[in-house]
Amino acid sequence: MVDQLRQQTLRAGKVLENIQDMVGVVADLLEEVAVNDIVRAAIDSCYEESRVYGVDVSLDLDRSEPDVSCDPLPPLASLLFIQQPPPDGGGDTMFANMCEAYHALSTPLKKWLVGRMAEHDGRKDLAAYNVRLNPGQTYPRAEHPIVTRHPQTNEPILFVNASFTSRLVGLSKAESDAMLDMLCAHTESNPRWQCRVRWSANTLVMWDNRCTQHHAVWDYHPNRRLARRVTVQCAEPPMAYS
Repeated sequence: MVDQLRQQTLRAGKVLENIQDMVGVVADLLEEVAVNDIVRAAIDSCYEESRVYGVDVSLDLDRSEPDVSCDPLPPLASLLFIQQPPPDGGGDTMFANMCEAYHALSTPLKKWLVGRMAEHDGRKDLAAYNVRLNPGQTYPRAEHPIVTRHPQTNEPILFVNASFTSRLVGLSKAESDAMLDMLCAHTESNPRWQCRVRWSANTLVMWDNRCTQHHAVWDYHPNRRLARRVTVQCAEPPMAYS
């Protein structure tokens, strides 16, 4: 698939009229995410992004996360194409390298985290976006290793986030909350493993969801940005680093 994407992107750069056509080519090559209907509703809502599309603006949604880590098979990658950025600016996206975030922890803490599990609960994030349940549905929930392994590079990845990670398995609530708050602050506060994308019209960004967190800066209310999005299905769950 990777070779196909490389070849098609090279061809697209020569013959396609604009980057929006390239998004269509990529979408044809990659399967859109095939997770449950609740997660799909959350992803679909991002096609026309606005901080007033039913989101309670008093909620703390300004945080770093991978896409839907609450699913048993979190997405492999995502592509976001901004057609219209906010007219007055803002709405940048921060990206964090979670391999680097793990490597920057102290050696005793890194050793302690390896082999431990965390619970990821969709209720924490999806309900804030007005993703409501139909009869018989439940919010997705899954347990994943706190430190995962990238399947291509074998690098360790710090795989917890403020949006979906609800607890560290085996700890008391107070211990879990304190450790999770520290790990999330560690991720979000250090520019050493972050980059910032300042969107302009017709900008396309693709990222590896397995080792990257993104943070949409919430500074453009009540304006909106119009976007197209493709989320790539992953064939296997996150694997533990050992």
